[in-house]
Amino acid sequence: MSTIETPPSLVRGTTQDQRAFDFFCSVTSPILSCHFDEDFWNYFLLQMSRSESTVWHSVIALGTLHEQGTIDDDDLRLLHHRNGLSHYNKAITQLTKFTEPESQSAESVLVSCIIFVCVEIVLGNIKGARNHLQAGVEIISSLDTPGSLPTFYQSNGQLLKSNVVPIFDHFNNQSFIYGRILTPATKRVHELFDDVPDTFLNYGEARNYHTSLLSAAHHFAVKSLNAPDQDSEEYVDLLEEKLNLQRRIQGWSDAAEELLKSNRLSNYDRGRISHIKLSHKCASMWVFSALNTDEMSFDAYVYDYDALVKLSRVNLNKCSVYIETPHLAGSKQDSHLLESVSPLFVVATKCRNPTIRRQALTLLRRYPPSQGFWDSKLVVRVVERIVQLEEGALENLRDPTGVIVPSEWARIQAVTVSLDRTDDTTMTVVFQRKSTVVEEQWARG
Repeated sequence: MSTIETPPSLVRGTTQDQRAFDFFCSVTSPILSCHFDEDFWNYFLLQMSRSESTVWHSVIALGTLHEQGTIDDDDLRLLHHRNGLSHYNKAITQLTKFTEPESQSAESVLVSCIIFVCVEIVLGNIKGARNHLQAGVEIISSLDTPGSLPTFYQSNGQLLKSNVVPIFDHFNNQSFIYGRILTPATKRVHELFDDVPDTFLNYGEARNYHTSLLSAAHHFAVKSLNAPDQDSEEYVDLLEEKLNLQRRIQGWSDAAEELLKSNRLSNYDRGRISHIKLSHKCASMWVFSALNTDEMSFDAYVYDYDALVKLSRVNLNKCSVYIETPHLAGSKQDSHLLESVSPLFVVATKCRNPTIRRQALTLLRRYPPSQGFWDSKLVVRVVERIVQLEEGALENLRDPTGVIVPSEWARIQAVTVSLDRTDDTTMTVVFQRKSTVVEEQWARG
């Protein structure tokens, strides 16, 4: 979008800082821009680092710690680690030293939160990353609730809506395995996405609407697990919310099809839209099945599950060569693999057809071991355990294809991997059935 210029403070930085900034611009930023938002990572963030010391130190910290993972020499790795942590601490100090919150812009605080999340992911501290994610979401939500948190001034509302909030939504959607589903970032911002246009201007707009919609659908599915009595006002409100989400889901599908018919997309972006359509289908399943009284409602989608697996296999085969680099990294070709992960997880856990769910599990095993909040090994362990728990109750129930599937009482409605209630070597995994809960202690790693 624009030539990257060196921040003035870089002139006063050390040679190591210059190297870290160059590494961030040439390696880290392009990788992150594949996963999230090109304009944010390649332009807005780098421009902001020129004037915001917190953002500057955050960028240097992330670039240094990311490069550390590519270095073989132990002494040099240690030097990078120390320098990265030093800049990380400076960024946090800069962020907290202000006595008057009104002197800070919401944009700079939230952008710092985003980079802090990435730093903690590189350090392998998922719990710390989620804490920063939670803090950022609370700040965004506070923009609609004066007095709930310190007030930050907003200098660029469009940046928040188009670039910052979608990244928080993306992080939220990607970290679903850890169970603490965060409230969709801010009601006012999400209402801006309520009225889906007849068509999208470009891929970025389609992605932002979808990310907002996926976050809302996932949150609604969890919220409706313990639905109130159907005669209550709360149930009426939930039903109205469900109908609104269904309308938005259909609106997105129609607008995406119109965009695909146009000449406004490159072949590359057309492929990206096809990946998004996978998780969009899952959002549809979540919402349409919400408020139903049993898990058997998901059996009606058995043919859709089969189609999702086949399309995911095609997408995965197109990206069959995965280049394993430090935690944030992956080749540009592989940058959209995770768009297929959530659908495969849904198929493996909600489709009780033994053949189809195992096909999904096989594909999950082929995914990168770690990208962002995503931990393939952990997810595969969770799915394998769900299959064991459910298929211990094969009785006489059959799905629409005629195959025997687990009984309703044995089905897992939700699963949570908790990092808060255990030490550094174990984690608590909770499987929620309709009437009972199975809680297990697992070794980490």
